[in-house]
Amino acid sequence: MVKCDPTFDYRIGRSADGTVTGFVWQTGVMRRDFELYGDVLFVDCMGKSINTKGWPINTIAMLDGEKKVCLPCEALIINETIDGYVWVINCILSMAPERKCRDIKFLVGDGIFAAETILTKLGIEGTCRVLLDHHHLLSLEIGSWPKAFGLNLFSLLKEDLTLMVKSPSATAYEQALEGVRSKLHNHPDQKHAQYLETHIHSKRHLFANHIVQSLPGHLNIQGNAPAEANHASIVARVGSLVMEPVLLLESLMEQHLSICSERNHCISLRHMQCQALAVQSTDRSTIEALKGLSSWGFKLYEKAIRHSQKLHHRKNLDGSHQFDYIDGSSTLTIEASTDVCSCPVWVATGGTTQCSQLQGGFCKEKWAVRWRTALGKSPRISEPSAEEPLGPDHPPEEDNGMSPEEDDDASTNMSLRQQLLSKDQNHPGLTEVEDTEAEMRELWIR
Repeated sequence: MVKCDPTFDYRIGRSADGTVTGFVWQTGVMRRDFELYGDVLFVDCMGKSINTKGWPINTIAMLDGEKKVCLPCEALIINETIDGYVWVINCILSMAPERKCRDIKFLVGDGIFAAETILTKLGIEGTCRVLLDHHHLLSLEIGSWPKAFGLNLFSLLKEDLTLMVKSPSATAYEQALEGVRSKLHNHPDQKHAQYLETHIHSKRHLFANHIVQSLPGHLNIQGNAPAEANHASIVARVGSLVMEPVLLLESLMEQHLSICSERNHCISLRHMQCQALAVQSTDRSTIEALKGLSSWGFKLYEKAIRHSQKLHHRKNLDGSHQFDYIDGSSTLTIEASTDVCSCPVWVATGGTTQCSQLQGGFCKEKWAVRWRTALGKSPRISEPSAEEPLGPDHPPEEDNGMSPEEDDDASTNMSLRQQLLSKDQNHPGLTEVEDTEAEMRELWIR
């Protein structure tokens, strides 16, 4: 494995006479998990041996950032002892130098840790706390308290003892403790009352929920469930058949690879889901913004059309032009001028009118360039007269798809509309149309 994977590491334990007493191995994923989440360790040995040597599988489990079980190592040791746990933890620390022993804040285990000697052997009695698994205290099958009191007496004390373990506050704990004391006061065997004071009440900092919840970094611990969950995972993936230790090691390594693949799949899936949701949210907001902008622009366009339909234009015999609303509410008359040529496109300047194409005293006649409006895209040029030659100052015409008569009328109407929409203090009735034109121009600029 070391030749195939440079991140793989292992340790082999031996007794004083050289006999092998245990195996510990660690992959690169385990090392990184231990460096990140190794401040709380859930320690236990698998009760059922599935190898021919009878060695239990030693489990040290952790919880990652998503509260899922991960491992800093896997191990086979000859039996479950405090010295065996100390050896495994020291091996982990030697294979992962980024995590120091003083960084471990909690060791969670069963009744074997009640004496807290493991902290002294590791040299962390001042920086680490031992917490006892609730199930190993109260269970009728494997609990230490039913064994100490006997099943008959424990059934009488179970409710109060459970409340002492699950106590939400110090007051609730004291009430439950007094209930147990009163029931044991008249019991003929006083060793049970002594056990209550020596092994339960004096060790309340190891299990009482209200005390554990007050410790920083407690992870809401109420037992050794992560280690037990890893045992169940081993049985589900590897099976419960007894096999040689070498084959068991191979199966455990394959199980770890499968778990790593599943974790990578979950991480990739979550990453893709987050990306899809982000893109979907961005697209949705963009679409809604475009819809709102389009709706606003269309309302302005409709408003301009409604005002245009209310206007009436006529050309008087004297050459002047008259504009008024159909209902006759307002009228604008532009007087004719001697400067006006026969060009259909013209504008008003300084109270008089002149050809819009008059440049340097030369009139371009039908070379009238249509005025760009807020709704137009580009100027279009009408058809030139046949007798005028093309030159550098006379660019070729762009076909606008209109007949000469239609083009003349369109050019005239467009230019006259520009006049109608210009500011005129003498005709306040047209200010509403002027405001609409300003909104249309602002929309075009945007």
